[in-house]
Amino acid sequence: MPGGKPGAYVVTGPRSISAYVLYKLRIDVDELRAAVRRAANDDDVERWLRARIDPVTVDKINAKLAASRIDTLPLADRSSSPAGIR
Repeated sequence: MPGGKPGAYVVTGPRSISAYVLYKLRIDVDELRAAVRRAANDDDVERWLRARIDPVTVDKINAKLAASRIDTLPLADRSSSPAGIR
């Protein structure tokens, strides 16, 4: 993270889970990347996100994702899932 390296904050593919979550939170991926570049640590990123998101929306997204299963995705979309899950 320090020095603008995104580390775990990488969003790949328009159909990735990260892209879905950012869309639902109404967070632009380029704005998030800029915030990560400016951040000194994870706490800075967390503060940036908390200032922009509605906790109720987060709860709804978490509930939906918790009920989701990778094996029900179309095969083409599974490549956006974490490595090793097919």
